[in-house]
Amino acid sequence: MLTQEGIVIKTIKYQETSKIAFILSENGIKSYLVRNANNYKSKNFSYSQELIKLSFDVAKKENKKDSFEIITSGKVLDNYSNIKNDIDALLNSIEILEIIYSLSMHTNDNHTLYSFLSKILDLINKNIAYRKLYCLIFKTKLLYLLGIAPNFSHCSKCQTKEDLYSLQLDSGTSLCKKCFSLNEAIIYGKSYNILRFLYLTKVEQFDEKIIKKIIEDEKSINDINEFLDRYYDYYLGYKSQTKKIANKIKNN
Repeated sequence: MLTQEGIVIKTIKYQETSKIAFILSENGIKSYLVRNANNYKSKNFSYSQELIKLSFDVAKKENKKDSFEIITSGKVLDNYSNIKNDIDALLNSIEILEIIYSLSMHTNDNHTLYSFLSKILDLINKNIAYRKLYCLIFKTKLLYLLGIAPNFSHCSKCQTKEDLYSLQLDSGTSLCKKCFSLNEAIIYGKSYNILRFLYLTKVEQFDEKIIKKIIEDEKSINDINEFLDRYYDYYLGYKSQTKKIANKIKNN
C-alpha cells in the first residue's frame, strides 16, 4: 500500500457501481479505480467526487494486464464546501480543473502544478468574492508551466525594458509605448499592465488592497479573460467547455 495526497480532477462511471477517478498529485494525473463509488452509502462515495482533496491508499497492480490501480481507502482532506455552495465559484473552479485535465501533459513539473492548484483552490474557498481574479491568476501563471509563457521582459522591436505597453498574440512578445501600433496589439494599455502584474507577482503578494483595486476594473478583467482564451486556443488548441456552458447559463 502507498498513501498519497491528491485532488480529484475528473470522474467517470465505470461498470455499474464503480468510478474511474482522475487524480492530480505531485506525481501528475493518474486514473484509479474506485469500487462501489456510485453508492452514496458506501465509504468510498465521499472521496470519489470531483473537486475533493484527499489522502488515499493504492493497491499496486498484480500484473500488467490490470487496467487500473485500485484505491483501497481514502480520507477527505478538504471538500471545498464554500466553493460548492456558490455557483459562480464552482464554475470558476471546474474551469480550472478542466484546464488541468486537458493540458497537464504539457508540463513536467507536477510537484509545482499540484502545489499551485492546491493553493488557488484554497484561496477561492476562503475568499469566494475574489473567485474570478484567482481563476485569472491561475490561468495567467499556468502559462509558464505549460511552456507558452509570454515575454514580458522587454520590447521585441527596440529591446527597451521601459514603458512596455502591449502584448502580441502571434509572437507572445511585448511592445513598448513607442513601438506600439493598434493593428499589432491584442491586449494593450491598462489591461496589458494588469496582465503583466498578474504574471510577475507572487500569489502571496496579492493582499486585499491590491485585489480590490484590480477587480474594480471590470473592463480590464474582461479584456484579460478574452485574451487568455485566445492565447490558450492559439498555442494549445484549447477551448474551455465549462466556460461555454457558463456563458449559456448567464445568457438565458
